[in-house]
Amino acid sequence: MSTERATLFTSRDKSPCRAIPRNESDSKILSECVLSRGIIKGRLTKLSQYIDKISDQPLSSQNRIDLKLRIQGATGLFSEFCDLQTQIEKMVIDSNIDAQLSYREMFEDKYYCALSLAEHILESTERPGKRKSNTPYDPRQIVLAKIDQKDRPQVNGNKARLEKEVFLFN
Repeated sequence: MSTERATLFTSRDKSPCRAIPRNESDSKILSECVLSRGIIKGRLTKLSQYIDKISDQPLSSQNRIDLKLRIQGATGLFSEFCDLQTQIEKMVIDSNIDAQLSYREMFEDKYYCALSLAEHILESTERPGKRKSNTPYDPRQIVLAKIDQKDRPQVNGNKARLEKEVFLFN
């Protein structure tokens, strides 16, 4: 084993997300699963970096297609991660399960955040008339916009109360 590879294993062994096996027979399999999980996380990090890079610029049609393909590929990435993480969680000692569940949650958060940003970028570039907005989504605006002003029923003559009721029941 090269010195560089030995150093790599040593630094990974000190990781806070290191998995501790239930028994010695699981040790080698567990180490391979943790290594594979790290590779998958690295691929997700590269996807996130790509999405961040393109989010600040207008997308060409080729970049839009590229982003769609990367989103499709990310579903396989998530599936691979879930399979590996489940294997790891089955093999670790009980006192280490919380760390593993936290790792799963961190990966899922990063995955969903990356994909939602990618979908948002695609959606905003596929609808040329739609303006980009950094304001939070407010469903009341959409619901009330669909009701024509003259067709809005009055509730005890109070328009504000109507808006509240429309929002609550939709």
